[in-house]
Amino acid sequence: MLEASLKMKLFYPVRPWENEPDHAEWVQEPSGYKCRISRMEGSGALCGYVGIPKGHTYWGVIYDEGNEELDAIADDVHGGFTYTEEGKDGFWYFGFDTTHINDFAPKLVELLIEFGRKDLPFTDCMNYKTWEFVEDQIHWLGKRLWSYDQYHGGCRNV
Repeated sequence: MLEASLKMKLFYPVRPWENEPDHAEWVQEPSGYKCRISRMEGSGALCGYVGIPKGHTYWGVIYDEGNEELDAIADDVHGGFTYTEEGKDGFWYFGFDTTHINDFAPKLVELLIEFGRKDLPFTDCMNYKTWEFVEDQIHWLGKRLWSYDQYHGGCRNV
């Protein structure tokens, strides 16, 4: 009997997740926001984060508190925001994941194969959200957060 990882190779000939990094961080210019991509260990899918400094219009705002402008920004990020929290670096992070309905999560699929599931709920690996896709979402999110903050008077140092 074939191992689940070998079956994955047979079932899914295109596997971009195998050639992508698991983590990266950078500073977006001109905003100075901290950006991060991390792979979720359990699902194998990617998460994207943008960190804003204290004094930003949305610093400390939790994503589901009903702020209309922030909700509009979240609506255009893949699956909306699924994370807000202050980082150890003092930045406030907004995050999203790529494990929504119809998204392909390679580790979850491999686990289902391992347990003998034949009716895989998300079998189209073309629905895997690649590193490039997540990076584009982060770029857009950072620009949008920066634009809204500039509209409201720019980052005020606290």
